Amino acid sequence: MRMLAAYQSGDPYLEFAKQAGAMPQDATKESHKAERDQFKACVLAVQYGMGAEALARHIGQPACRARELLRLHQQTYRVFWRWSDGAVVVREVVDRVRLDRIHRKRSQSSFPAQFPHAGKRRRNAAPSLRPGCGARDPRMRSGA
Repeated sequence: MRMLAAYQSGDPYLEFAKQAGAMPQDATKESHKAERDQFKACVLAVQYGMGAEALARHIGQPACRARELLRLHQQTYRVFWRWSDGAVVVREVVDRVRLDRIHRKRSQSSFPAQFPHAGKRRRNAAPSLRPGCGARDPRMRSGA
């Protein structure tokens, strides 16, 4: 509900900073512009799956500051993070199952295309590779 309240406030980035205890309750967009901009970048970074290093580059701050912002987001919006982590696990399982099905389907669908040509490939093989032909064939040895 905290995240919903932040969005309903009209400025979810400023409200996030206030909920996290990083700004006073009477802070405004104008009075704390630099801090608000960092919290805004953090919220958007979370939505886009950006990590601490990329966030640090984006806000022009050390990685420790970006990690702190992400930690504050995780601490402030625990319900969101439980949902998000669960959604990622479900997505990974679904993707794994889907890829396995696609691989099996492709393997099975290519079998009929390959099978009719197997005999033709054997017939067109070099004589020494055909069964009953070549130096290994007892009929082809000298003196036979």
